Amino acid sequence: MKILKDDCSGHIFSAIAGLFIIAFILMVILFLNVTYTIDNENNQAIASDNMKYISTDYIRNIDKLSYDTLEEISNNVIITKTPLKNSNDQFKKLLNEKLEEKNKEYLDKYDVKISSNVISIESSDKPEYLIVKVYLNFEKADERYRDVVEVKTSVLNLKDPLGILLCSEYSDLTYNESRVLYKNSLSDFLNKKNVENYENYINATAPLIIKKCPYDPYIHHGDGNVLYDCIKNGYYHESSDGSCYLCRLEAKPVCSHYGFETFIIPHENIKNNLSSVSAPDHVVFFENYFGSQYSYFENKIIFIDNAHKLKYGL
Repeated sequence: MKILKDDCSGHIFSAIAGLFIIAFILMVILFLNVTYTIDNENNQAIASDNMKYISTDYIRNIDKLSYDTLEEISNNVIITKTPLKNSNDQFKKLLNEKLEEKNKEYLDKYDVKISSNVISIESSDKPEYLIVKVYLNFEKADERYRDVVEVKTSVLNLKDPLGILLCSEYSDLTYNESRVLYKNSLSDFLNKKNVENYENYINATAPLIIKKCPYDPYIHHGDGNVLYDCIKNGYYHESSDGSCYLCRLEAKPVCSHYGFETFIIPHENIKNNLSSVSAPDHVVFFENYFGSQYSYFENKIIFIDNAHKLKYGL
């Protein structure tokens, strides 16, 4: 009997040892699975962060490319003196070409395939900004990111083509780096529209570069030499009557969007005709209502109507 008990004990011990070995193997397998899963998740996280970096960097480039597109369009419009028929379509076409070049660059650099399409460019509630909408699709290995992004693109420091386009048929108009020099072109433009006292705008000048006026609220233009400094620097002002930048590219002095107005300055040697077309550009080019002479510095004058006197605190 004793021998049987020893045999049973041996079998039991072997069975328990076998169970421990099986349990150990299962624990090792489970550990390896968990480790693999964690490593895999970490790799996916790294890939996702990488995709996020790529997409963020790409979107950041859209702003610069949009600005470059607007600058190229405005320069071409001014050189050819030909207004755009549809600024939105022209912008989309040119920006899509620039984005396609950028897509090839990202494919070579990051091995990510990018599809892009410019949906629209629109005016915003601040005329110094335009809203560019672009559809984007990023693909890399098994990752994919899609979105429609909106980018605010500034028009500040771009050239204003409005006056050049509207007076383009008059050959003596010129411009330098900062101003439009109308010579006889603007007075001829006004004479053709049968505007009285058109001769007051012989040798008139206006800003060429879009610069936001820092004197806000505008009523402070009546303080000290503020108006003189504003005119000297060629600042632009927000206006519900003036045209937005996109419409200026189409030679529209007024539009339905929230836009700009700037002052057109007559020659300082005016002695007769105490009234003439009011100075804001949308008035000179389209609305043609009159204002009286206003001396803003020594013998320098502008023509300004009562509504704009109130707006600028004059």
